[in-house]
Amino acid sequence: MNQGRLLALLSAVLMVALAVTGPASADEPAAWPMFHRDPGRTGRASVLGPPQPAIRWRHQSQSFFSSSPAIAADGTIYVGAWDGRLYALDPDGALRWTYATKKFITSSPAVGSDGTVYVGSWDWHVYAINPDGSLRWRYRTDELITSSPAIAPDGTVYVGSWDGGLYALMPGGALRWRFETGGYVSAPPAVAPDGWVVVGSWDGNVYAINPDGTEKWRFSTASQVSAPAAVGPDGTVYVGSWDNHVYAINADGTQRWRTRTMGPVGSGPAIGPDGVIYVGAWDQQLYALDTDGTIRWTFFTGDYTSTSGDYLASSPVVDASGVVYVGSNSFHVYAVNPDGALRWQIKTGNWVQASPAIGSDGTLYISGYDGHVYAIGHEPTPTPSPTHTRRPTASPTATATPTHTPSPTASPTATATPAHTPSPTASPTATATPSLVPAATPGRTVIAEPEATGTPSPTPTASATPMAVGPFTTFTSAPTETPVAATSTPQAVSAGPSPSPGATMHASPTAIGAPATPPPLVVPANRPPATQAPVAPIQRSRSDRGLGSIVVLGWGLLGLALLLAGVAMIIYIKGK
Repeated sequence: MNQGRLLALLSAVLMVALAVTGPASADEPAAWPMFHRDPGRTGRASVLGPPQPAIRWRHQSQSFFSSSPAIAADGTIYVGAWDGRLYALDPDGALRWTYATKKFITSSPAVGSDGTVYVGSWDWHVYAINPDGSLRWRYRTDELITSSPAIAPDGTVYVGSWDGGLYALMPGGALRWRFETGGYVSAPPAVAPDGWVVVGSWDGNVYAINPDGTEKWRFSTASQVSAPAAVGPDGTVYVGSWDNHVYAINADGTQRWRTRTMGPVGSGPAIGPDGVIYVGAWDQQLYALDTDGTIRWTFFTGDYTSTSGDYLASSPVVDASGVVYVGSNSFHVYAVNPDGALRWQIKTGNWVQASPAIGSDGTLYISGYDGHVYAIGHEPTPTPSPTHTRRPTASPTATATPTHTPSPTASPTATATPAHTPSPTASPTATATPSLVPAATPGRTVIAEPEATGTPSPTPTASATPMAVGPFTTFTSAPTETPVAATSTPQAVSAGPSPSPGATMHASPTAIGAPATPPPLVVPANRPPATQAPVAPIQRSRSDRGLGSIVVLGWGLLGLALLLAGVAMIIYIKGK
């Protein structure tokens, strides 16, 4: 066999092998399998996001979305909804299947390496769903679940519950261990590079737990911690609190720095490629914090004229070039450049509190309270028909349809284009949420026990029929029932003194061992001044002026009479 024939034979064999095995796995872009992409909750993509706000498709449901999408390796998008269903969408936006739980799903799903989807529900269960939509197993906790599961490299599933516990579940559904905190655990846990887990609690503490379920350390803040934490490659934990601060905690549990915001922090931090931390707060601002905690810039996402609570609850994500993507209660999705300038924005039909997910091709997926899941990419494609569905042959085990569907009452209206860095004149007040009411349980530590139908905070309300915005199609079939609102209200968190207009930007971290007094607030210099309507002078009629003259004259005569009486009395006494 000559050399040319041998080379041809080897080439043919190589082509057949590539056709059978496909491309090497190392060349396949990573998916977005869970909230903020990875177990450390960094929120950082390895690809570029969409450069333009082109809507490829949008999927319309009959409910509301506050769950963040997860993307499997095959491109399937999973997201939970307030109708209690887990939705599986094809990459083109068509509905593949839904799985019904018994209550709302505000937890963000997580996809395991074998394609199993894990999600929590308000019916107190953690569900494991097969890729075909059938039930694999479910595990019951002692309260509702809003926490988003984290999947560790060894397959352990970590999830928090409103019963105050952090659960470690084995891939088959058995309980490995349960760690007790002193308050609700509504935040998604994060897994550090060396295996320990970190999670915040409504008792005001951030807990680090060893892989065997023992406590590693705890870090105390001045208020509840409902925000997700993010863990850097060196083990540094970044987390926000309702005490109006963002904290950087060393891997040993000591404070590295803290930075004051102008509102409670319920957003999860994202860690950029250069180490910059991006996080939102209830002052409607997106913060960019340097590695030492100084504020690099802020981007305002709200509307100065709005009084309907346009707080920023969405957790931002960042792409490979440092562009930040975030949703807002101002009915928008924003793309912000690394320097803090607006790149683009898309108007939605209602609040957007979910965190975005970025697919391997750069498509950005996000869901909102207008009942839509959006795919924002480079080129728009036709919207799939709502009737085009594919359902699995095997019926899921749980088929009960939830009877409660949220029907919020008021929808904020965004009327202004967000500026680069302005700040509002006052920090918003925390909305009504369940308070931490201790309830003694035999054999357990005292934890907060919410009502099974209570609404976790922050849980906004929106209109049952979203307002039509631009070219978007809004759904018209309103939910039939509304959830029972929480009956208790937490103590409002003070946002600190109002800054003076024209204040300049400056660094505001607190070093280790610094006094407890918070540093000054950071206010951009280009903040628009507050305006006040002029007060019109009071016009008095002629009769009013005449009556006033008579009253003044009467008082004058009375005073003169009293003076003369006093003089006469003195003369009389002296004469005696």
